[in-house]
Amino acid sequence: MLSVNFRVKKLNTNILTTLLLISIFYLNGCKKSVSPIESENEKYEIAFISERDGSREIYLMDEDGSNQRRITFDQSKITIPIWSPRGDKILFTINSNIFSITKDGLNKNQLTFDSNTFGPPIWSPDGRKIAFVTTRDDSLELYIMNNDGTEKQRLTYDPYFEIDPAWSPDGQRIIFSSRRNANTDIYALSLSNGDLVRLTYQEGEEYDARFSNDGQKIAYVSENYGMRSIYIMEADGSNNRLLTSAKNNVRIPQWSSDDTQIAFCYSAEDTASIAVIDIDGLNYHVVADTLGDYIVGFDWRPQNNKLLFHKKYDDYSIIFSIDSDGQNLKRLTEYESKNIVPKWSPLPK
Repeated sequence: MLSVNFRVKKLNTNILTTLLLISIFYLNGCKKSVSPIESENEKYEIAFISERDGSREIYLMDEDGSNQRRITFDQSKITIPIWSPRGDKILFTINSNIFSITKDGLNKNQLTFDSNTFGPPIWSPDGRKIAFVTTRDDSLELYIMNNDGTEKQRLTYDPYFEIDPAWSPDGQRIIFSSRRNANTDIYALSLSNGDLVRLTYQEGEEYDARFSNDGQKIAYVSENYGMRSIYIMEADGSNNRLLTSAKNNVRIPQWSSDDTQIAFCYSAEDTASIAVIDIDGLNYHVVADTLGDYIVGFDWRPQNNKLLFHKKYDDYSIIFSIDSDGQNLKRLTEYESKNIVPKWSPLPK
């Protein structure tokens, strides 16, 4: 288990600000929809954000930290990189507009132009569509578009907000959080017929929902009285059960590729930590702690054994990999600048 001491600040935000941070850093996003048969010798690439050259840009590196190269040159504050399912393109936002770029950095396209995107865009499992939330209609609404930015289609019509979308692995549904019934609950929208189903009915606020890789279950965060817990339910909202006890600032549940474990981050003693737990609630263990007051960007390798995360120091952040049992910590970035939100490629090189 990693343990490093440094100064931290308390997170003290209202629920909407918290949801914004969770959405922006995604940390979590949707798990990779492609599940190839892999061997231990196959190596993955890592996309991440770095400010080492004075602006926030996207870089790639091999999984051992070698071959680090910059692929964007926008001189702007780029947000989290989102790999396409085939691993050939990356989505990101600049000034609340969505862009895509090929991983060689040669072909960049702007997909939206109204500067109203809220949070990260999300690829469909087949890579043909992109879901995103926008305020272009004066409220936070869910849209989809083709992967080249054409045929934008509004999916929700509600005066409150819709945030944090996630595709089902078969691409037939999108789940998201909405405050349309006084509380923030999780809803599922059918893309074939437009049916909208409310999945959660707790008194608290529910968000950060993610499908398991087989599409049978959903993990999500529920907040009551300032404390948060992770729950699991069936994809239709049934069999809702508590997975973790209440903790401060629990967020970003991520499924292992075999759907037997969930990784998540939380705050304890004013600093962030990453933990892993079996989906039956057993074998809880902390993988890395004292990571800082920054919203932790972490990602689970398509093969189960390694996690990526960044750790915040006073004026810079470093990216590490670590086995999911807390062993074999490896530092991947050497520059003492902000190196954050690392993401595994969905397919090996």
